[in-house]
Amino acid sequence: MRYADLFKSNLTRLFDAFRTRTGFAPSTAARIVARDPKFLDTFMARDLRAGTYDAVAARFAALWPADVEWPSDIDRPEPAEVEEDTLVLVTRRLRSRAHGSNVAAIHPDWPDGHPWPNDIPLPPQKGSRNGA
Repeated sequence: MRYADLFKSNLTRLFDAFRTRTGFAPSTAARIVARDPKFLDTFMARDLRAGTYDAVAARFAALWPADVEWPSDIDRPEPAEVEEDTLVLVTRRLRSRAHGSNVAAIHPDWPDGHPWPNDIPLPPQKGSRNGA
């Protein structure tokens, strides 16, 4: 197996796990992690450089959801420094997805099964420091 094939396989698995947990569309996940909305559409067809793999894997390491196990057969690099707005976007998405099936408990008029929008902060929850 060529290293390029291994890198592509690893990134495909990381993107799949990340997208499953966050619910981001492929282009959004690619924009967040690879800084290129077309990355998922193009990286399999091109020769993947080691530097590109390292940069994307390091961003994955920084943005990886705490409740998702990093694949044990993929070396986890040191996390990259990620822009604050990107961290906020991913954190909000993870919080909304965690409450996605229980949004009615937060806001009784919210349609069941619809995740909370990323651009609206979650209301305080009962039992939280800021809630009733």
